[in-house]
Order: sequence, then C-alpha cells, then structure tokens
Amino acid sequence: MITAFALASFSAWAQSGTGQDQPNQNDVAQMREQQRRRQEELNRRLNFTDDQKKQWVLIQKQTAQQIKATRMDESLNEQQMQEKLKAIHKQNRAQVLAMLTPKQQEELKKWWEEQRAAKHQQDANADQSSQSAPETASQSKSNTKDDDFFAGMVQDPDPPARPAKKH
Repeated sequence: MITAFALASFSAWAQSGTGQDQPNQNDVAQMREQQRRRQEELNRRLNFTDDQKKQWVLIQKQTAQQIKATRMDESLNEQQMQEKLKAIHKQNRAQVLAMLTPKQQEELKKWWEEQRAAKHQQDANADQSSQSAPETASQSKSNTKDDDFFAGMVQDPDPPARPAKKH
C-alpha cells in the first residue's frame, strides 16, 4: 500500500511537466491525497495479489519516466508530443490489463468508466459555474480536458506552452 502511494505520488510529480505552470505546494499535497485515495479504492476493488502490486508499481514507474522524458523532449512539436503521450498511455493500459485476471479486468474497466463519468460531471459543474461568475485560476484548472482514457488514474496536466521552433 505504501509503495502504491509512493508510486502515485511519483507519477503525479513526474507528469507535472516543467515551466511556469508548476503547481504550488498546496496543489501538490491535494494531488497526492487524491491519488492516495484513488489508489486505496483501486486496491480494495481489485484485491491485488502481492505480485500484482509489484507489477503495478513497476508499470506505473516506467510509464511516469516515459511521460517525463517525452515532456522534456525539445525535438517534439506539440502534436508529436501528444501522439507519443497517447501511445505511452495505450501501452500502459495494455500492460495493466495483461497482469490482471479477467474478473479484475472487468472491475478495472468499470472503475475507469465511473471515474470518467465523475470527471465529466465535474467538468459540467465547472462549466456551469464559470458561466455565472468570472473564471478563477482554480476553475480554469478544473476545466482542463484530461485524457479520459485514464480517468481515475494518474492524469497528465496540460503541457506548458512551447515557444515556436526556429529552423
């Protein structure tokens, strides 16, 4: 459990990107707490074996490292970076599903769908409140579209804007 929390925290940190849009300490603490709660819920619902926990940690750690490297790769333009991130997420999903039993796979897919629905509801609520009041910085963060494919798991924040390349 502690290892899963550490991984979730590491993954959130690794995916935070670089630049001026770095979250402050309160945001990081909130992200870590949210990830911890999600990981506990996932562990409870899927009832991982010790071997599966180790595999899960390894897969998530490798994925976080790949995402961080992709975000730091200055040779990629925005579209290339997004395509590479999608490929990394697709690989992550395949690896995770491969380590699970069929029953666990179904439960994980159900959980992902629940997380996706909750995110859509949160976005809809944020959109409604932003129409009735000026948007604050915290509301603009909640309006950010994350990769729904991995809703409920560690999500990529929007990358910082990159300056145009000079050739």
